[in-house]
Amino acid sequence: MMKLMLPLYLVFAGCGEAADAPQTLPERVVQVGTTQVTAQTADDTDERAKGLMFVKRMPADEGMLFVWPEAEERSFWMRNTFIPLDLLYVSRGKVVSIIEGAKPHDETGLPSGKPADMVLEMNAGWVKAHGIRIGDTVTLK
Repeated sequence: MMKLMLPLYLVFAGCGEAADAPQTLPERVVQVGTTQVTAQTADDTDERAKGLMFVKRMPADEGMLFVWPEAEERSFWMRNTFIPLDLLYVSRGKVVSIIEGAKPHDETGLPSGKPADMVLEMNAGWVKAHGIRIGDTVTLK
């Protein structure tokens, strides 16, 4: 019986890993004002739902870009997110709302307050370091 239990344990022990692993998505160059960054692009429901969950660190000028076909009011949270983030809500190529210093694991909603068709998540402090403001132009390269 013990010989059967060990292989079964090993099979089931690995089942949760894929769900808890950071995702790897296609990258795009995003320009915000005069600053360029590289961002993984989440453009379907599953990719957007997982976002940066389970990511333990992110390089300084890299982020994640969430894209929707239509602009609507959006709300994010930091569930299962291990790094503090700045969020830029974007509509038709312009920053319409900014949230700085979103705290890891905080499940409080972070609403856009205005319709957005993209959201760019960067490491906390990025907005201030680069002087990003509401109204700045956002282009995809």
